[in-house]
Amino acid sequence: CLDGRLDEVRSLLDLDGIQINDDQYGGTPLYAASQNGNVDTVKVLIKVGGNVNQAETTDGISPLYIASQNGHVDTGKY
Repeated sequence: CLDGRLDEVRSLLDLDGIQINDDQYGGTPLYAASQNGNVDTVKVLIKVGGNVNQAETTDGISPLYIASQNGHVDTGKY
């Protein structure tokens, strides 16, 4: 999600038991995609149930906030 590898993200989403809103590493996949402005990945993650309001566990920043903080205006539209 950080690198915007949409094909790999889609492959992982096809796995049984994948936890789209797992924040095991401090932030969700949606947070990581938003942080780097990966618009296509953000769209896919939201479509499959990514929680746009789930804040990062370490500092409470949401995907929308991190997208805007890093100047990714297009990412914040979704």
